[in-house]
Amino acid sequence: LKDASDQSQVINELSRQLEAAKTTAQQAAVEAENAHRQAAAWATEQSVNSEQSQRDREAMAALKADLQDTLKAKDAAEKRIERLENDLQNQIKALNVAVDQAHTIEEVCKQEHLTLIDSLSRENQDLKVALNEANQAQSRSASFDEPASQSLKKEVDVLKKELDKRDVVITKLEKECQEKHVRKLEALQVQLRRYEEETANLNRVLDEQRKGIEERDRLVRQLRAENASFVFCVPLNYIIHVAI
Repeated sequence: LKDASDQSQVINELSRQLEAAKTTAQQAAVEAENAHRQAAAWATEQSVNSEQSQRDREAMAALKADLQDTLKAKDAAEKRIERLENDLQNQIKALNVAVDQAHTIEEVCKQEHLTLIDSLSRENQDLKVALNEANQAQSRSASFDEPASQSLKKEVDVLKKELDKRDVVITKLEKECQEKHVRKLEALQVQLRRYEEETANLNRVLDEQRKGIEERDRLVRQLRAENASFVFCVPLNYIIHVAI
């Protein structure tokens, strides 16, 4: 159970890291959107005044830089998600192993208790047989040998006390075994429910991360298309200058 609790803490840390990755991805999307707005502004300026070649060059350079930054942010986010997914799968496997081990330990403990209970029950049965024989012997000797009858009576009393004592022990062991098994089973069930909830939360975060990557892909394609269209809008003398 301790191992399972440790694994749960690690999964919580992974969730926190995924939230941080999500924030980074959102910032990248905002930066890409800003680049798009800057590109649109540049296009407006280009249509109004084609002579501002210096501003055109700066805008195109900024657009290319924003595009490269967006691509780098996208690649970094994808790699981070891949690492977190691998870590999540490893933690899930480790937690499953811990739960299986807890079940195994609990089953061994239960079997040990049951073995002891069975052994005591057999001994009790032997005591009952001996007690019955002692009672019969006491009845037969009561009218013939008073000292022997008293001795048998003491033996019967001892057997009765021992039998009662063992009955108490068996009842106590059965109760403890059942209560201990129920408590551990309930603890495992709580741990499993928490694990399922945390896994579901992490999967939701991963889905959001994937959606963020898809949105960045869309922005990248849009920026590339606009970048290509800007090349055709650049003045001829600027293209000749760049070629030279």
